[in-house]
Amino acid sequence: SRNVTERIHTMNALQELNHQKNKLFSIIAHDLRGPLASCMGLLSLTQREVPADELKKYLQLAQKSAFNLHELMEDLLLWAGSQLDKVSFDPAVLNLPEEIEAVTRRFADIAHAKDITIHVDTEDDSLSVLADRDMVRTIIRNLLSNAIKFTPRGGRVEIQAEPKNGLIEISVRDNGIGIKKEDIDKLFSKTSTFTTFGTNGEKGTGLGLDICKDFVDKHNGTIWVESAFGSGSRFVFTLKEF
Repeated sequence: SRNVTERIHTMNALQELNHQKNKLFSIIAHDLRGPLASCMGLLSLTQREVPADELKKYLQLAQKSAFNLHELMEDLLLWAGSQLDKVSFDPAVLNLPEEIEAVTRRFADIAHAKDITIHVDTEDDSLSVLADRDMVRTIIRNLLSNAIKFTPRGGRVEIQAEPKNGLIEISVRDNGIGIKKEDIDKLFSKTSTFTTFGTNGEKGTGLGLDICKDFVDKHNGTIWVESAFGSGSRFVFTLKEF
């Protein structure tokens, strides 16, 4: 009956809400406290009289912790906003190579620190999409961040964009550790949080791909992954060509 259907729908909605609440508390309790405590501890060490080279090392580690904390906070705020439908969606005509370049510049130092090469191939410098700038940059940022995180020192990350049947496929490929077959289905799941440590012990929240999926969905696009454990990964999403 209609009442039973409505009750089932309400129960499912409440279960989803409870899951999101638990995920939020878990992130605040564990993922945010770690980098913050690390950063505070390292900065307190700089108050002691130590040799200049040791001081520089402490400050570099504190900077890394602060960057990780900033990334986590950014993901958390975006994820919370997307769950509440509070993230504005303002599509416009964007030059895709310029958007990709803006994101890759941000990761130049991080990639350099792991001796990772980022190669961009967009075929055509005038490639345009109809999309929301902030969302597109966030999707690329998360995929690129993951690629660097799970690629060992001296590795390579490739970003490619190519037109296909009125759409543009944007892919981020790495030659890193790859993903086990049984874990691939967990990546874009709303009911499970999947996250692992990067090759340098980098920790994530598992929110990044949730956000990517939400933002790609808003563009009526698709997102998927091709990966084999030990052989790297290729994450692909589509946008409407303009």
